[in-house]
Amino acid sequence: MTNYGLCEMLLFLVCLVSNIAQPNYDKGDFQHISLQKDTSKSIIGKYNSPKQDFNKFTSEHLVLKNDSTFEYAINTEFYKIQAKGYWHVSASNLILNSEKRMQKIIVQEASNKSNNSQMKFDVTYKDNSSLYYQLFLITRKDTLYYKDVFRDTTINQDETLKAFYIVDSRGFRYPTYFLKSKKSNNFKIKLETDRIFDNEKWRISNDKLQPIGINGKYSSYYLIKEIK
Repeated sequence: MTNYGLCEMLLFLVCLVSNIAQPNYDKGDFQHISLQKDTSKSIIGKYNSPKQDFNKFTSEHLVLKNDSTFEYAINTEFYKIQAKGYWHVSASNLILNSEKRMQKIIVQEASNKSNNSQMKFDVTYKDNSSLYYQLFLITRKDTLYYKDVFRDTTINQDETLKAFYIVDSRGFRYPTYFLKSKKSNNFKIKLETDRIFDNEKWRISNDKLQPIGINGKYSSYYLIKEIK
């Protein structure tokens, strides 16, 4: 092979490798990446709850910082909550994760064979303090039962239990717990007192954020960005 032919072959191989290594972004991909960066930059700041005539004793705010950390606080007539963590933007959602990723609910299941007709629930916070709460039972037939409880309770077992969830007196709705064994009828439950953000999605709407409340549902109001 002549030197000229060898040079042509080397040039062809260089061009081929270059094309393979080049990411195949189309125009839409570049627009999406650009919008994502723009949103992440413009969203930084402090967001406050609006003044509400029907809820004068509640204030809520979220501070989004340049280093992708956040500070959250809510003060109500009945409770105060503060939290810190990390944030990022995904599409039109603000994703929040707590600094300390703790389990919201811990359940120990057991089976009392001497009394299969009853279910016992013993519920406390993680610091062992007692509480009033609402217990929602979901059966295998997807029937929902509800009961007001203080600390522990015993319930007659008419149907096979599939899952349950708890709402405490503050309005905190804890995640639905699905039983690991059909035979379980004794449950020792520990609840986290702090608010834990676990990939929580808040909706972004221009200079407003629609938060998720402690009941796990989107609030009827928006947090509004503070203008300096």
